[in-house]
Amino acid sequence: MAGLPAAERKRLEDFQQQAAASLNRTLGDAAGEIRPTDLTVRMYRAQKGGNTFPVTVSVRPHDGQDGQPCPNAPAKGFTCKEAELPGGIRARVITAPVNSEKTLGTDVTFSYGRSSVWLSVGPDDDAGASSPVTGDQLLAAARDEALMDLVRYADEHPVLAKQRSVEGG
Repeated sequence: MAGLPAAERKRLEDFQQQAAASLNRTLGDAAGEIRPTDLTVRMYRAQKGGNTFPVTVSVRPHDGQDGQPCPNAPAKGFTCKEAELPGGIRARVITAPVNSEKTLGTDVTFSYGRSSVWLSVGPDDDAGASSPVTGDQLLAAARDEALMDLVRYADEHPVLAKQRSVEGG
């Protein structure tokens, strides 16, 4: 974010600080201290017990990927369940292996207005430690009124560009 104009950088830093405050209030006991990073507005880091876990709060214009099935493969460590957020918003709560069969990450995804929202707490790959946050805990964070206010703001005033995929990789 260092190359952004001062006013835009300030806007995004304010968004990050508010998101970190909401996540610390709702996930702090499970994830430890959550702080923004300077790489991009969507990236945060949680530190607990000597481990560092990547945290993502991504609100970006729709990418056309909504409506995907919610499959389960518990034997492979992959679970997906559907849940409801305030206002009747349908969400998916996913726990799945990340970068290794032995480390799990936790995601909550949903659509809001014209945006796709992705919240996640990943594993500490270096330590081989899975996400300290359960799907239910991350779902509770997604239900937090302050976080939903930030999602609403980011939908109306985008903080990320629409994801672009390149066919064929």
